[in-house]
Amino acid sequence: MLRNQWVSYARVSFHALTIAALLVGLIPPPLMQAVLPSAAAELVDALLPTTPVALAADAINGAVFRDYNADGAHDANEPGLAGVTVTAYDASGAVAATAPSGADGSYTLPGLTTGVEYRLEFTLPVDGSMDALSPSAVGANNGSSVQFADGGATGVDAGFYNPTEYAVAPLLFTSVMNGFDVINLAGQSFGDAKSSAAIAYNASGTGPTQTYIVPASEKGATYGVAWQPSSQMLFVSSYLKTMAGLGPTDTPGAAGGVTTGGIYLITPVDATNATATLFIDLQPIIDTGANPHPLPTDTCTSALFAGTTNGRCWIHEDILAEVGTVGLGDLDFNADGTVLYTVNLHTREVVAIPVGIPAVAPAAGDIVSYAAPTADCANPADAQPFALAAHADDPDKMYVGVTCTAYSSQDPAELWAWVYEFDSGNGSFTPIFNSTLNYARPRSVGLWGNCTNANCPATWRPWQDDLSLMHIVAQSSTSTDPMIIAHPQPMVTDIVFDQGDLILGIRDRVADQVGDRAGKPGDNTNARIWTAYSGGDMVRACADGAGGWTMEANAVCGGVTGAGPGTNEGPGGGEYYRDTFSLNGGTHPELNLGGLAQVPGFTTVAATTY
Repeated sequence: MLRNQWVSYARVSFHALTIAALLVGLIPPPLMQAVLPSAAAELVDALLPTTPVALAADAINGAVFRDYNADGAHDANEPGLAGVTVTAYDASGAVAATAPSGADGSYTLPGLTTGVEYRLEFTLPVDGSMDALSPSAVGANNGSSVQFADGGATGVDAGFYNPTEYAVAPLLFTSVMNGFDVINLAGQSFGDAKSSAAIAYNASGTGPTQTYIVPASEKGATYGVAWQPSSQMLFVSSYLKTMAGLGPTDTPGAAGGVTTGGIYLITPVDATNATATLFIDLQPIIDTGANPHPLPTDTCTSALFAGTTNGRCWIHEDILAEVGTVGLGDLDFNADGTVLYTVNLHTREVVAIPVGIPAVAPAAGDIVSYAAPTADCANPADAQPFALAAHADDPDKMYVGVTCTAYSSQDPAELWAWVYEFDSGNGSFTPIFNSTLNYARPRSVGLWGNCTNANCPATWRPWQDDLSLMHIVAQSSTSTDPMIIAHPQPMVTDIVFDQGDLILGIRDRVADQVGDRAGKPGDNTNARIWTAYSGGDMVRACADGAGGWTMEANAVCGGVTGAGPGTNEGPGGGEYYRDTFSLNGGTHPELNLGGLAQVPGFTTVAATTY
């Protein structure tokens, strides 16, 4: 009895297993019908077709992302990467599915078989638009650019990074200007004073630690800063401003031994005793303009100070017309770090300097200049390029910022900012963004009672080279009180991108023309101190989802409200970035000096201010 029951249970179990096998398509029905009892065979006929059931179709899903810190993890501040082709290959090597990553980096490979293994390849565009990217390190969310996954798998992600953007604990580096002829004052306080500073990008507080690393006499006044991460090489470029001596040439006897076209290499960047050496002098190659500063042999008198010295010439020098039109503008590497770009302010050209990695100064014949676009300004003669930014991924493309200065007409309505995409492959400039600069900004400073919105205006004004036509504020009728210049003139001097949004740094030209606590430009007989209030700015334009950008309005950009709505300072009546400080009862709006930095992977933007 027990044996017969066991046999009966075994038969039932065998039949159940057989039908289960048929249901999943592992055994062909005709084969099993031949060995089953007739009753079971009839049941099979009723339940199953005469052909095997195919395995279920399924998809593989995942995302492609920018792994800024190359750790293999998809951090919250690392965006998706669009336009990467994801292809699945079966065991025979045939393409089973393919799809591009979308705007958010996500992708779906449909029509694959559940449980079957596929080889996935993540391929960057063949047009070169992402040639600067490399597969990131394998990690929690990155299995490299070639992976294996079964049909139905999710979270099959891939990360890419740009080695030139890699930064874990970045340092900020900026220039500090020193007065007078710093080259010929080496060994004295002015010449030996450290004129460049480094500070941690994530530093905070009222007095974060900063390190001054380079003597002024080794590089002079600079503005542009460029970093080549793979070689750990830092470069700065000559900038012209009043009372700030330029850097040395390799021919000390020429034009006072200084150059308006110097690019200097600073090494090492992490030491207090760094040195700056001339990497290349562009002045004799592309004509960056003559040195307008006093020569070392010049001597002058001054109603401000007794004696006849070279320094008296500096405090009264008149270089109003040369500021922003002589020397070099911004300085940046392209996306793969092989080409160093700058702007020749004198000829209004973008200059490409192929240097390779590590950077080596090229022959003069290898340097290429491209005329910047001018036709979009009301008067093409008023177009002045300055700002640069690298395209994030395409080594052949850069961004160039141009200011329409309205110098010819003196009409504020013609003040305009333009940003162009430059393609070195064909030398073309394509406009991608433009905006008026004729927006409300109440006042430059509020440190004195009579410095009102009307008396110390911060509203941008057309470029002006004539001191007598600038807005002058006398603090009192006393002849020894300072004369204050409040005549902001915009120079678009820097461009950065933050999560696809565009940020412009705008420098006030008048501060570089007149200086702080100087003599009257061009008049050694004037006994009053002259000071220009700088009133720079930074503005944000947010991506509109259609390939363009929209300027912030009343501090709102991309649906996000910034720090200063309703202040009557900025486009649309407010400002996204609130650049104001209060000290000892006074206020100082519009602090920006035009320099910007945004480290990919961080959620902050750094700006130079004072």
